[in-house]
Amino acid sequence: MVTPLVPKDEVQTHESSRFVQHAFQGSPPMFLTAFFSGKPISQEEAEELKRLIEAHMAD
Repeated sequence: MVTPLVPKDEVQTHESSRFVQHAFQGSPPMFLTAFFSGKPISQEEAEELKRLIEAHMAD
């Protein structure tokens, strides 16, 4: 059995941040614009995204 040295969520956070930084000049709105281009989302998905954004907003 193999045990990872770094938790999966830490790797995902680091790699996601790195991708947005390199591909979208560090801009989450630019990333989301590209991600959602031509892909409609449900009302439920939109509400979940809104909750996530509100939870991570700077004061």
